[in-house]
Formats: sequence, C-alpha cells, structure tokens
Amino acid sequence: MSECNCCGHQCKQELCVQKVPIFSALNYEELIKISDLVVHREYQKGESLLREGEKPGCVFIMNEGSAKAFKYTQDGREQILYVFSEGDFFGEQYLIGDRAAAYHVEALETVKSCMLSKNDFHRLLTNYPDIAIKIIETLDDRLSYMEQSLQSMGVRSVDARVASLLLHYADTYGSPTRRELWYACR
Repeated sequence: MSECNCCGHQCKQELCVQKVPIFSALNYEELIKISDLVVHREYQKGESLLREGEKPGCVFIMNEGSAKAFKYTQDGREQILYVFSEGDFFGEQYLIGDRAAAYHVEALETVKSCMLSKNDFHRLLTNYPDIAIKIIETLDDRLSYMEQSLQSMGVRSVDARVASLLLHYADTYGSPTRRELWYACR
C-alpha cells in the first residue's frame, strides 16, 4: 500500500485518477496535475455518497470499502443496480454536463474515496488545453464506439455482436484467458 499522490492518504492505487477512462490518454505528468486537484472523503456505513436527482458535480473514485448504487421501484422497493468496490469509480459524466444523478449511492461499509470537482476540472481544462484536447479525443472515441454498437444492434447477429464485444474487450484490457472465458460463460 502506497501513499496516494492525489490526496495524501493511504490508498492502494498509486494515482487514483488513472482508473477513470476519460483520463486514459494522459501521461503521468498530466495525471499528476489532475491528482493535485483531488480531495479525499470518508463515508461511514449507511451514509449517502450520492442521491438520485442531485447534481453532484464531481467524479468519485473508490479507494477502500464498498457502496451500492440503487433506485427505488414504483412500489418503493430498493433495486440494486451495482456494487462499487475498491478501484471502481462513478460520476465522470458529472464533470462535463449539468446532469442530475439517476440513482442513489450508499456506503455498505466505511468508504474512502477521492473526488475531483467539476469546477477544478474546468479550471484544469482552461489552464492546460493539451489535456483538454486529449480528454475530448478520448470522449470522441467512446462516443464513436457507442454509436457503432447501436448501429450494429439491428443488422448483426447476436454471435457477431458478442464477437465484436470480445474483440473490444481484448483491445481494451488484453486477451482473456480460456479460464476467464469459461467462468464468464457459466
């Protein structure tokens, strides 16, 4: 466990911001510039990190603990959408737009997180246009991939869509092993 460069606290990641996909094209020095803007926050079990309908204006990076993302159904029951754990992140879309949260996030245990605010992010983009261009290019790549995926849904077979998804996964994360594929298909 090393000291986190982005918040000065003990974290298991060297740079928390490198986990966020919109920063994937940045080099180490550029990541340091972003890390200098990140603040650390701790949440206790049951405490809300995010409430549906609010505008958080930041990205959350989970360093320790776990939290559940959920919505309430029409009949008032809680529907869990995802469980975030160490190394996960959420809310990168709140750095750019003025969007309200579509779900709640609540700590399942003590959570230590790093957060980058929208205001600091915008200041960074203004002060470092090269970083802004790299982030815009990364967003363009993601939008292009999503657009291609949507276009292919109606014209390609399920097998072709699964193969395309596996190829994208391999390009992004490296080729899965036979064992990983076997477990994924169970």
